[in-house]
Amino acid sequence: MVFDGILYGKTVCLRSVEEKDAAVTLKMRLNPSANQYLTKVDNDVEKQRAFIARQRDMAGDYLFIAEDMNGNPIGMRRVNRVSSEGRYCYTGSLIGLGNAVQNTEIALLGYDFAFQILGVSRIILEVVAANVNVVNSQARYGAEEIKRESSEEFGEFIYQELTLESYMAHRPAIYGLIEKLGSR
Repeated sequence: MVFDGILYGKTVCLRSVEEKDAAVTLKMRLNPSANQYLTKVDNDVEKQRAFIARQRDMAGDYLFIAEDMNGNPIGMRRVNRVSSEGRYCYTGSLIGLGNAVQNTEIALLGYDFAFQILGVSRIILEVVAANVNVVNSQARYGAEEIKRESSEEFGEFIYQELTLESYMAHRPAIYGLIEKLGSR
């Protein structure tokens, strides 16, 4: 799906990915430090362009490109599987190639989009258990583990749930760090 607006933060902004972003998003997906825990993709710009075209038409699936305040692409954020009644969604892959503050804000803007714009009351976070940094990061936003499952490709997955109430209790401290460190 396409979100027609732009989500502005202090250090980054998110906008819906467009077909013209195929080369840059493919480069992000092929970056070994960014894709260790993501599904593999072919090194084919046309396939990436076709994926973006299909994704833009998929109900309940939003893919954003993150840019620094100078318009340089530094990541991607996905919010997907929005339930038909709009009560919950999943957050898919997050690629953050900016600095720690920018990457934190990419996550925060994705959560803000789900809670404030889509109006969900909870987000399901699915992460490879070996990706300890992300598991711990999501806990800092207030996410709590709800189950574990195994997959052949990645091993164990952890599912966490982030409720609106928990997120709103944790958001001020995280945003305070972004404000403090993002102005340096």
